[in-house]
Amino acid sequence: GPLETALTVLDRVLLISIFVELLTTVQVLVREREIVAEPFLLIALIAVVRRILLATAELEQSIGTETFQSRLVELGVLGALVVILMVAIYFARRTRQIGRSTERS
Repeated sequence: GPLETALTVLDRVLLISIFVELLTTVQVLVREREIVAEPFLLIALIAVVRRILLATAELEQSIGTETFQSRLVELGVLGALVVILMVAIYFARRTRQIGRSTERS
C-alpha cells in the first residue's frame, strides 16, 4: 500500500544520507587529520531513526501476534538510544566549541 511505499522511499533516502554523511566525514578526516565524534554520532542517529521507521511498519503488521511484544520493546530501546545519541551530540558540539574558544585566547 501507500504506507509501505512511503516507508521504502524514506528508508532509501535515509540510507543515502548515511552514505553521504560517511563520505563527508572521511573527507574531513583526510583534510583536517583530526577525528571528530559528532559526524559519527549523526550517522548513528540517522541509522537509529531509519530502524525506528522500519520497526514501526513491522509493529503494525505484527499486531495480535507473539512478536508484537518484542517489537514494542525494540521501539522502546531505539527511542532511548535516540535520546542518548542526542545528548552525546549536544556534548560533542559543546566540547568542540569550548575547544575552539580556548584555542583563540
